[in-house]
Amino acid sequence: MPESRNAGSSWQGLPADVATWRLLTLAGSAETSLVELQEQWRGETAAEAMLPLLEFHGLPAHCVRIDPGRLHSLDVPALVQTGDEAWLVLRARSGRRQFILEGQGGVWQAGSDALAASLSGMAIELLPRLPDDCTLWGRAWRLALQHRRPLACVALAAIPLQLLVLVSPELSGLVLGRALPDGATSLLRLAAASVVMAAVFTGAITWFRDRVVLFAMTRLEVTVKRGFLDHVLRLRFAQLQQFTTGEFLQAFSGISVARTLFAERALGTLVDGTLVIGYLIAMGVKLWAPTVLMLLASLLMALLAFAAGRAQARQQREEVKAQARQRGYLTELIAGVRTIKAAGAERASHARWLRYFGRELDFTLRRQRIGLLPQVGMDFTRQAFSVTMLVWGGYSVLHGELGLGPLFGFLLLGDAFLRAMSGMVDAGLALLVLQPQLARTAELFSMPPLPRAAPGPARRLSRPIVLTDVWFRYGNDGRYVLRDYHLELAAGTKLVLQGPSGCGKSTVLRLLAGLYVPERGTVDIAGLAPDRARQRLLYLPQFTQIFAGTIMENLRILSGGATRKCLLETAVLTGLDVVVDALAMHYDTPLPHGGATLSGGQRQLLALTAALASDRDLLLLDEPLANIDEVGADHISTLLQRQDRTIISASHTVQRRNNALRQTLPAY
Repeated sequence: MPESRNAGSSWQGLPADVATWRLLTLAGSAETSLVELQEQWRGETAAEAMLPLLEFHGLPAHCVRIDPGRLHSLDVPALVQTGDEAWLVLRARSGRRQFILEGQGGVWQAGSDALAASLSGMAIELLPRLPDDCTLWGRAWRLALQHRRPLACVALAAIPLQLLVLVSPELSGLVLGRALPDGATSLLRLAAASVVMAAVFTGAITWFRDRVVLFAMTRLEVTVKRGFLDHVLRLRFAQLQQFTTGEFLQAFSGISVARTLFAERALGTLVDGTLVIGYLIAMGVKLWAPTVLMLLASLLMALLAFAAGRAQARQQREEVKAQARQRGYLTELIAGVRTIKAAGAERASHARWLRYFGRELDFTLRRQRIGLLPQVGMDFTRQAFSVTMLVWGGYSVLHGELGLGPLFGFLLLGDAFLRAMSGMVDAGLALLVLQPQLARTAELFSMPPLPRAAPGPARRLSRPIVLTDVWFRYGNDGRYVLRDYHLELAAGTKLVLQGPSGCGKSTVLRLLAGLYVPERGTVDIAGLAPDRARQRLLYLPQFTQIFAGTIMENLRILSGGATRKCLLETAVLTGLDVVVDALAMHYDTPLPHGGATLSGGQRQLLALTAALASDRDLLLLDEPLANIDEVGADHISTLLQRQDRTIISASHTVQRRNNALRQTLPAY
């Protein structure tokens, strides 16, 4: 039993590396020793430096800011930072507001109020991990097994719910069969009270079930979306180019559609399935012949509904394609609205989007019209059942063959049975239509990603860079951009690739960056394949994407996570600090998507600053000085020459002060 300590006790936290190792051990990743982890450690104590290490060892996590009142909401195990920037391990809970902690002094127990007084407000919380599998459905199934406790609660809630919903028809039949004809007011009151109690309990159980479903489905959706984006970002560039922007958006939105379906229908169908069995048994006990006929009629309607569902799924596949085109163009339209307005092409752009949207809407309407058939069929079955039973039952009651109470109870049970069957059919149809919506998601999940890069300092590139007998073309039917291309470059060399447009300058850089794989030949980065050396190289394309966010956030992203100190020092060398100082919010100045508030030269200067601030040994720069004025270009060119690393750049022209080696590529 851990000892208890109060707020006045001396709480000494663990160093960041030791705390991370203890968290890995508690969470079941004890294969890594503390020594091995320290070899991967970069030396920072900031929480952000600990996240890649946890991710590499299979434990996705995120940093959260916590206030004293929200400490109890943390999932354990977790890490919390003390006021002196050390870390305490929250091992477990011993009560709603009691934690078992681990620090320098061992393990002890403390209340959340006493603990909060010693914390800085920063915590690291583990996130549910998307299981590794080759298919989307395999991942979803294994993830559902990780959440089997809340899902088991949903299944168990179906048992009392089934019993309770059977009470109302029985009590109604009792009232009509005995209480009203006999004038038994006490029996009538008892039946009424029972119905009220059954309704209250049914509502309570349904509320509990829906809360559990909402929690479980939201958690599953977050896990799948986070894992999906992580998987997509680790795919090869050539794999990503097989999909359009609209297809990526559609694949991502398909996960939300699946979450809504499973939350609102699929798990409800689990309850409906158990209710259907209970209804059939109760109906068969009362009147077995009408029960068999009703079952056969409902099964026939279900078969017809699924035939319609297959037709819906075919329309859904075409709708998904049209939706991807519409979303992709809409994204391009919004991102390029400045170009559209400058060209006066508003009407033409709007008309083109309307054509895409109209095509999508056409398939949507067709699918929904087909979906009306099973809905009308089930409604017809319910109405036909009610009319038939009223006519036949009324005749039987008049001839004394059947009591009014049993007839009324059977009618209620039959109507409830058909509603439950309708719910099951609707859920089945929704699953059929869901398949095309998740087709792209499943296809992306089936692609093998690049291995996750190991954290910590990677091996420096001290050996030559060699391209041997490289042949490459874009597409199987395209012309060869590179033919029998050779290059050998010693570490630390500066090389400028020259030649006309289309001669393969950018292609060489992309091959070195690992974005493409040659059709023939080899690419060797200091003894490593490009995908194994990507932690030690940085590729700066000719048109660098500036993201919506502050200038400093863009510098951090484009530099691969360089420290703020290094970025600021490099900005002084490149002259970016002069540009930033003229802005009201300096490095915290927000930029729109694409960095439209900066000039082309300023955007390129920002990207070059980020590249030079990185710790990469190999810089691949595509037209790095194209938008910078002559004086600035000469300054940057001189700065590049002074770098103690290998730099390969592509350029149409070479600056006067650039003393780098030059290689001219022929145009085929």
